[in-house]
Amino acid sequence: MARGALQTTKSSKMTKPMTPAQALASFNAAELRLYEELKAICDLQIDSQLWWWWTVGQRMAQAYRENDAETGKRKYGKGWMERESIALFGYNRETQLRRAIYMAEAWPKKGDFNTEVIEFAGTGGNKLMLTQVQQLANIKNSTQRQQMALRCVENGWSAKMLDQEIAKMHGKPRRISCGFAIPATTKRCLKQICGQTDRFSGMYKHAWSGIIRPRQLRARHCYAVIRR
Repeated sequence: MARGALQTTKSSKMTKPMTPAQALASFNAAELRLYEELKAICDLQIDSQLWWWWTVGQRMAQAYRENDAETGKRKYGKGWMERESIALFGYNRETQLRRAIYMAEAWPKKGDFNTEVIEFAGTGGNKLMLTQVQQLANIKNSTQRQQMALRCVENGWSAKMLDQEIAKMHGKPRRISCGFAIPATTKRCLKQICGQTDRFSGMYKHAWSGIIRPRQLRARHCYAVIRR
């Protein structure tokens, strides 16, 4: 399933949050059956949180693919995933349900999930956390996913460190504490900084005239990034 197809529904800030009772009242017959099945899974006494979310993800992934055989339309109405999450958890946890679907798609077989996630541990006994498993699910290639998981447990990475390594592997910008993105390579970094400083100096060319030249400004920023 394409990741673009699973975009979280954005509700207006002025809209009053839906209550679980309202969510239940809005269900059609198919949505109500799905809710009862998910509720049964939620009531199971599963030792591992990872197993619980994987099981939920399996059922949600199946529901996402289900179509009405007669009309060719989907069984579930608009915003069904958000309403299911509200009915199950009491508030909107649609994002978590979508991440559960990604987990189920990354490890479609129970045996693979057990071997690569549940029983997987580094030499120091490090285990993968739920957030890290959700991040690893974004890696489509199974070999690359296993290698990244091994590096994660062997080096004792936090979720933030793993996220940065995955972004680096995909060639995407990573973010640091101050909030802006740093490109994956030095060449891209310098190119982006030069463009930004040129735009910045152009906006304030009158105020900056006689104080600092754009070339000096660019050189100082590049030097700061290289030092970092």
